[in-house]
Amino acid sequence: MVTAADRVIDFLVCSGVRTFFGVPGGPVMPVFDAVLRHDGARLIESRHETAAAFAAIGFWNITGQVPCVLVTAGPGGTNAVTGVAAAHCEQVPLVVLCGDVAQAGWGERMLQDMGGQGLQVERIYQPVTRAQVRLTHPSCASACALEVLEAATGAEVPGPALLVAPLDVAAAEAPAGVLLRKQRGRLPRDGGLVDIARMTAEVLAAAERPLIVVGAGAGASAWLVRQAAETLNIPFTTTPRAKGLIDERHPLSLRGCGMAASWWARRYTAKGVDAALVLGTDLDDCSIGPTPLVGPGAG
Repeated sequence: MVTAADRVIDFLVCSGVRTFFGVPGGPVMPVFDAVLRHDGARLIESRHETAAAFAAIGFWNITGQVPCVLVTAGPGGTNAVTGVAAAHCEQVPLVVLCGDVAQAGWGERMLQDMGGQGLQVERIYQPVTRAQVRLTHPSCASACALEVLEAATGAEVPGPALLVAPLDVAAAEAPAGVLLRKQRGRLPRDGGLVDIARMTAEVLAAAERPLIVVGAGAGASAWLVRQAAETLNIPFTTTPRAKGLIDERHPLSLRGCGMAASWWARRYTAKGVDAALVLGTDLDDCSIGPTPLVGPGAG
């Protein structure tokens, strides 16, 4: 029998979501079973739901692949909120798949049922997720997975999205369906990006004290940033969230900037920077610190 949980997991895996982090629990077990049955899925168990969410954030930062976090009903869902809120603040596309008690028992004070206390997991997650979707019938499984994945990745600004799967619906047999996906636009190859890159390289090459600041948004493209730094012979520094994207033992590395910045980064920026290439980060206190990045008199 192919269950609704099987349909959800199969859709996610076929869409590139292949790594699942989570903590098992009764209401979400049909989803865990579906992950274990799928040859293309990888499951990484955690000891706490927030740890699972933070591990998923780290996975995205390193690989650029969208992860999924699996949590059970009640305390499982509430435990993960801090990690999901971090993903929201850091604009990480994250699918959160939360189990729930059976539909017939919702609000009847069953074990891990928040409905009896007037709480609904969708409302708890509303401020920190792009969408909150509840699986109400097995036939809607793939469509719900599509809606959540597009909410997490399809917007101009990505972020977490929540799919709630009640125990009885997730475990029920689900018929196959046909989905029509929207075609996403792509950046044109002749859209001026090459000219912008060339101009940026020229500005950096002409500078006396250039710097490349690498943020977590560089993600899986960090090796290209390192290659550019090597080609132009420009020092680089990484924000706290980007720590580990590029080996800090590299001869051009100034180690970390921002909070608890390294001695090398502080010393270099204290003398002024006349051209900076900032990639994948905001210019806030946590990322680059309170000291102005560009020194007095710089252009």
